[in-house]
Amino acid sequence: MSEWDDEIVAWRELTDVSDEEVDRLRRDVTARVARRRRRPLWATAMAASLVLGAAVAWTSRPEVETLALRMPVPPPAPEVRLSPPRPVVARRKAAPAASVIKIYTDDPDVVILLVADGGED
Repeated sequence: MSEWDDEIVAWRELTDVSDEEVDRLRRDVTARVARRRRRPLWATAMAASLVLGAAVAWTSRPEVETLALRMPVPPPAPEVRLSPPRPVVARRKAAPAASVIKIYTDDPDVVILLVADGGED
């Protein structure tokens, strides 16, 4: 027996009700409970569709009007002309001609040489 049957037995003991009235009451209550059990499925489906509709309406934002402005075109880059690389030529400085002054002395084995470096300052 269910809790409901226990309740009916307890109620019958407390009151003077005929069996026919108890059966009629039981049928009425059972029919109402059966209708209520069907209702949550229908109500759940309706609530789910309302929640889904609200979510779609909430997430779909109205289109924002965009301005017809565009970024300006940047000026063209200046033209750069590169000259071809110059060949590297190793140049040596020409050594200046050294001037030599010879001084002869009375002794034939002694000669004095004066060497100038080219006249740099």
